[in-house]
Amino acid sequence: MSTRRSQSYVIVGTCFSIQVVYVGILFTFGLLFLEFEQAFGWNRTTISGAFSVFLLTTGFVGVVIGKLNDRFGPSRIMIAGAVIHGIGYALMYLIQAPWQLYLFYGVLAAVGFSTHDVLTLSTVARWFTTQRNLMSGIVKAGAGVGQFITPVLLASVLAVYDWRTACLFISIASTFALVFLAPFLRRDPPSAPNPTLSNEPPATSGTASSETGMTLRDAAATPNFWIFCAGQFLVFFCLMAIMVHIVPHARDLGFAPGRAAQVLAAIGGASIVGRIVMGGLGDRLGGKRALTISYTLLAGTLIWVLFIENPWILFLFAPIYGFTHGINLARLP
Repeated sequence: MSTRRSQSYVIVGTCFSIQVVYVGILFTFGLLFLEFEQAFGWNRTTISGAFSVFLLTTGFVGVVIGKLNDRFGPSRIMIAGAVIHGIGYALMYLIQAPWQLYLFYGVLAAVGFSTHDVLTLSTVARWFTTQRNLMSGIVKAGAGVGQFITPVLLASVLAVYDWRTACLFISIASTFALVFLAPFLRRDPPSAPNPTLSNEPPATSGTASSETGMTLRDAAATPNFWIFCAGQFLVFFCLMAIMVHIVPHARDLGFAPGRAAQVLAAIGGASIVGRIVMGGLGDRLGGKRALTISYTLLAGTLIWVLFIENPWILFLFAPIYGFTHGINLARLP
């Protein structure tokens, strides 16, 4: 096996692992949601608002992270992001008022989290020209693994310790894991003749690998850019609403905390399949057709969840929604 190919697998494995850590932690907010509600008596609008601030911060800071990545490279930015993310969760140990949740989680933790997609997916895109969608799908499958594992682990921690200790555990474990992974990120691949791994598109015309890119200014002048942005905004609004509120909803329907966490984990497990499947199909169908399919399936599951009254039906809903969740987060270029 060539050194070049071995390095490419290390890149994919590293980006996959970063997704496991960051996204797994992200979707445990539904479990902490209930802890905040019980500990402080805050209403759900207040607690949900912190997650909304988190997502807004992630979006705006992500633009800056992209520019910093071009200047300093992914490894340094990943270390800085991991430390800031860890500090945010460590400070959550001290929360007494909503503004602290908004600052520590909604801002600090979000600044760290904003690095995860920008760094991992841009790095993979540089290392692969053909099979780029498939490799991106594999990387994003790490997010599904995180969603599958982390809620159950956190539920186990919460069964023994309080939520403050759980936040410290998240802080320490995530910081060490991400700082360890950071040195394996290498932005640019070495030159290689292999067209599948080469950073330069092959000369063959009429293939996906021969496509040329656009500058941000050029893209912003096209209607498709803004249509895609609007579509992604609406999709993420729906996806995040489900992932934050599915655990409280399961509790409202009668499930115990551990069982509600299993619903969230089931969504994560099924999303792994969706990310990889749609990542591969994206290379064959093209981004436009793939997105049309994913948007249609998502709309159907969102209508279905409105009519679920039996909590056990959530275990039927979870894998189906999880698959559609995964294909909508495969991030098809």
